[in-house]
Amino acid sequence: MLHFLRQIPVYIFLFLFPVLELLSVDLPIAKSGILDLSGIQIGKEEIAYIPLDGEWKFYWNEFIDPDPGAHHLLPSGEYIQVPSQWQKERDRSGNLFPTHGYASYSLKVILPPNCPRLSITMSDTGMAYSLFINGVLHAYNGRVAKTKEEMKIKQRYRTFRIEEKLEKELYIVVHNSNFHYYKSGIWQSLKLGETETLDRIQFQNYALDLIIFSALFIMGLYHTGLYIHRRVDRSPLYFGVFCILVALRTVSIKERLIYELIEDLPFYIVHKIEYLSVYFGGFVFMEYIHSIFPEEGSGKIRQFFRYTLIPNSILVVVATMSVYSKTLIMVQIIIIFGIGYTLYLILSAISKERQGAKSFLIGLIVFFVTIVNDILRTRGFLFTPFLASYGLLFFVVSQAIVLSRRFANAFVLSENLSRELQKLSENLEVMVQDRNKELNKTLDVLHKDLFYAKRIQTKSLNIDTTNMKELNILPFYSAMAEVGGDFYGVSRNHSGRYRIFLADVTGHGIQAALITMAVKALYENIKNMEGEPSDVLEAFNSEFTEKYQSLNSLLTCIFLDIYPDKQTLSYASAGHPAFVLLKEDRCEILERTGRMVGITKNNSYSSNQLDFCPGDQIFLFTDGIFEQFNENGEEYGEKRLYQELMKSRGKSPDKIIKSMIEGLEAFLGEKQKQDDITILGIEYK
Repeated sequence: MLHFLRQIPVYIFLFLFPVLELLSVDLPIAKSGILDLSGIQIGKEEIAYIPLDGEWKFYWNEFIDPDPGAHHLLPSGEYIQVPSQWQKERDRSGNLFPTHGYASYSLKVILPPNCPRLSITMSDTGMAYSLFINGVLHAYNGRVAKTKEEMKIKQRYRTFRIEEKLEKELYIVVHNSNFHYYKSGIWQSLKLGETETLDRIQFQNYALDLIIFSALFIMGLYHTGLYIHRRVDRSPLYFGVFCILVALRTVSIKERLIYELIEDLPFYIVHKIEYLSVYFGGFVFMEYIHSIFPEEGSGKIRQFFRYTLIPNSILVVVATMSVYSKTLIMVQIIIIFGIGYTLYLILSAISKERQGAKSFLIGLIVFFVTIVNDILRTRGFLFTPFLASYGLLFFVVSQAIVLSRRFANAFVLSENLSRELQKLSENLEVMVQDRNKELNKTLDVLHKDLFYAKRIQTKSLNIDTTNMKELNILPFYSAMAEVGGDFYGVSRNHSGRYRIFLADVTGHGIQAALITMAVKALYENIKNMEGEPSDVLEAFNSEFTEKYQSLNSLLTCIFLDIYPDKQTLSYASAGHPAFVLLKEDRCEILERTGRMVGITKNNSYSSNQLDFCPGDQIFLFTDGIFEQFNENGEEYGEKRLYQELMKSRGKSPDKIIKSMIEGLEAFLGEKQKQDDITILGIEYK
């Protein structure tokens, strides 16, 4: 770890070596508005160009005549350092110059003998300028003016040739105006050098910016595409958007290559892109760091970056340059805090031996050094080139190494998992086959058990009609599954009384069928009990509730006693559907006389008596005959059932039951039955 940290300054030095070398060269500077280059051989390898730095003549609120012949007619001016921001300089009275306004700069350059053809590189100075050499306009950006309304802002690097025949001196005049930005003046160096050398440098700058833009933009699209196809992890999205933002920044600063593509693009859009790449790019980068190292990050600090950088990014989009540019110092402080916080996260990740954390740290340190350089350069403390784009390219390369390792490890893990999954699949297939055999055996046993249960239940529902001379009793039973929850019984005692019982247990299937066995046992015990049906029903309810209340099972039932010799009947019903008595001249619907069995032990019931004469018919049924629903969700209902019985009056019981079932099946159509159905048709012969 210590060896790794010792190597970091070496990487930084190698990366910044060209800049450090440039700053170390001892060159003449201007004094009192004059730069003497008579002892300098411009064009030699050791001096490719001369920065026109030093004291320039400065004229506040004046656009002076650029003609050298009019020099003696000019008003007295000040001397001001170039590069600098004029709002940080003082006049003769000691007062700072205002930020907004207009001014002129002038510099006399004494040239060396045998001077080669020269060019000047003009940086993105001020917010608008016009540059004159020996009285001739050679370059301009935007439109200089004395008012905000007339001024047109634009910033762009320009390298232009001095076409005139060179004499001993160059008289340079720069008109500069600013009514929009928070800093003013010539804040970067003008460079005077051999035309061939400056053209080559400009071409190299163009080529380098284009390479960086292409690399970052492609990398951004690549990572964004990764997220689109796999949205589980957002880190590729954050990194991709960040690369695209800095790629746009690369062509929006320095040489401003974006103007090569869109010549008439308004400068305020270019300037907003430059600021958004810092503001929103900072937010996206912090989201990326937290997504890469979620366990080391702090949720509160993550919210801090969201609540500070996002509003400032929105301000850049909606506000004017004079408004949002004032927030730059605050955002730069936030970004510096983010740099320290990110380094803390990476060091924590390294201490925990997170994969790729060391490579991440090297790239981040180089990248953060270049960001600090750009911040100091923007604030006017340094006059080095913008380096953040190059630092990001270095960081992207380090990320490519990290990602390639992750992808390789993920691929190896995927291969191992694939092999394990294949083995598991083979074993699973054998296990499934064995389990299917066991399940099939179990299903065979269940089918056999259900088959015998169905036979037992069907046999328990058989009616012995050998001693039933006066009545014709026709049962119909259809269970929804193999077994059901309906039960009926018919008995005749020695005095000639017929006792008919019909019950419907709540629920369906095996559970309900098991309860019917208990119901059958209770019925067998009380079917010959003397008394009215209400007495029998009360005894039945009491015993059922006492024995089976813990099962939470309820049932509806009816006891019907028929006395053929007296031509009467008596019944008691426990929550059971009404039954129908058909006579030659009418149809009577006989309602229930008490609550369901199993609610409480002390239910009380009453009996009703009716005439029952030869030719009369009775139809008892469970609620399964009318609580059926078709495909439209419509219920068959009791009304349809009673109408079907009325239409069939006068027919034999078997034909009436057949008509009832056919009417129900026509109503259901393709829909299956949803409940057990039991019908008892009884006719007095």
